[in-house]
Amino acid sequence: MKRVLLFVVVLFCVTPFVDAQKPRVIQYDEGNFGKINLHDLKDTPVTTYSPITYVKRPKYVSQLGERPIIDKQYKHNFDQDEDRADSRYVYNYVDPSLKIFDLPEGEHLEPLAKHWQERVQTGGVAEEPLSKRIQIAREYGLEVLLNYRINDVHWGGPKPVRPELQSEFSLAHPEYKVNLQGKAWKDGALNFAIPEVQEYLLPFYEEGLNRFDNDGILIDMMRNPTFFPPGTGWENRDHLTEFIRKVRRLVDNSKFARDGKTMTLGMRVPPTIAYCEEVGMDVRTWAREGLVDFFAVSTFMKQDPNLQVDAFRRSLGKTGTQIYATFQRRNYGFGHSASFGQYRGMAANMWGHEKAEGFLLFNWMQQAKQDYVRWKAGELLIGPHPDLVNEISSLQTLAGRNKVYSVAWGRGDQYPDMPFFNPLPIDVPRGKTKRVEFGAYEDLANNTPEWITLVVQANPDKKFEVRLNGMLCERLAPDARKIPIRRVTGGGVAAKNRGVNDASIKRLTIYFDVPVDALRDGENEIEFRALKEGKGDAITVIRSDVFVAYGDEKTCGTF
Repeated sequence: MKRVLLFVVVLFCVTPFVDAQKPRVIQYDEGNFGKINLHDLKDTPVTTYSPITYVKRPKYVSQLGERPIIDKQYKHNFDQDEDRADSRYVYNYVDPSLKIFDLPEGEHLEPLAKHWQERVQTGGVAEEPLSKRIQIAREYGLEVLLNYRINDVHWGGPKPVRPELQSEFSLAHPEYKVNLQGKAWKDGALNFAIPEVQEYLLPFYEEGLNRFDNDGILIDMMRNPTFFPPGTGWENRDHLTEFIRKVRRLVDNSKFARDGKTMTLGMRVPPTIAYCEEVGMDVRTWAREGLVDFFAVSTFMKQDPNLQVDAFRRSLGKTGTQIYATFQRRNYGFGHSASFGQYRGMAANMWGHEKAEGFLLFNWMQQAKQDYVRWKAGELLIGPHPDLVNEISSLQTLAGRNKVYSVAWGRGDQYPDMPFFNPLPIDVPRGKTKRVEFGAYEDLANNTPEWITLVVQANPDKKFEVRLNGMLCERLAPDARKIPIRRVTGGGVAAKNRGVNDASIKRLTIYFDVPVDALRDGENEIEFRALKEGKGDAITVIRSDVFVAYGDEKTCGTF
């Protein structure tokens, strides 16, 4: 049986909702009135739905005294940003058969505000939206893992930017924060070395596990990976380990476990064990003690196309804990999504080369309303799309599909020290050679690409040579392969972060024809050689993408 969450994650386990022979694919739902349209998950390989249950405060009307994070402040968010997709999903709470966008423009906010006003005024007597969404997920045959953001810091800090979004507990106890002298949001994270912090949080885990229909929980350790005062993570690791042990006991002793159900505890975690340990996450001990069933490896906010899933597994050692890859909506810059071809390339690399055992989809299918309309019309060629889930869920569905393997650049802004497996940009001195590696996976024994094109962005000029796995690549005219420039550059924030505007990137994009037999399954090496003549002392290689084409875009998928 199979499980699917609103993070795409794949896992093998046995529960009433999971196929032991198929990977787990998890859809992670932020839950701001349901950003995810559950109906988009119907008839997809998604096995697991993971709705946020606790994020600084409960996402439901709790019996523990803490006010829910479902009141008027989110109405304010919609007033300020009416084009977001969130608002259309409120109708799923009431009538799953309602069509998307079938109401006149401008009317989509009022039912939302009225619904939540009723919930707040009646003290939660109206139907609980979280329960309703879980019910719909069950109707679609999905596993449900309640999602707990362990230490979310949105709009926080020692002096919170938006106090109304913080828990009453944290507002009443500023002394429990990790860094009162800091100014960043993460400096306002709760300190898990303080017993009262754990004593406050654990009852919410227990309440959710015993109140809502579920198969376990997913703890999001990436929201946020700050648990102790700066520089004290490893020395305080036992405090966090004891918290995880207590959560595991709550999972294994919940009413559903007592009824005989196999329960799951999964985690989204930083991309390397070294970084986990630096912040106080003793993941080796957690795996060795059987506390965690799967780790979904992730970077912070930006997708890394060369996520080192297999290296994480090897570093962890032989345990029963499975390792998943996390897919995110954002890719090369905040607000910029990968193209369809890039998602296929990343999925093929994660399944084939990195041996991911499951997928977690984070911030997936959360786009502005106008983008969703363009998806349905077949006009939008970037960003997570419901149909993409069907393609990226296995190597079989990816075979013979057009892909892009990218060597990306950029990293998460809030945690710049978190590893990002990104060899670019690099400077190549005149007359010298430098090499970068990237992962790829193609079933070349059974599928032969029609052509492969290497696209390179560099400055200050084009005087350099490129080889893929030692084979010289010949230059192509920019329009030779009909690869739209907008799918190559990234543009926007990513370009500005590099100090290079979109126009200059377009002028410095160079296309190379790659011999079809140059590409390898697994590790590949691109060699850049800067010619002696040219501007300046070096060539700066900003970005590189390998386009693998099996046919026209209509037949084999858009790039």
